[in-house]
Amino acid sequence: VFGQLLRAPHDDADAIIKERFPVPRLVVCDQHGSQ
Repeated sequence: VFGQLLRAPHDDADAIIKERFPVPRLVVCDQHGSQ
C-alpha cells in the first residue's frame, strides 16, 4: 500500500490518504515535528 502511495502523484496520494485516514497527514507530521 505504501509503495502505491509513493508511486502515485502527490494529489492522488493526498486523496487516498484523506479517504483512508480522515485526519490529514500534514497535521500528524506537524505535531511530531513540533515536539
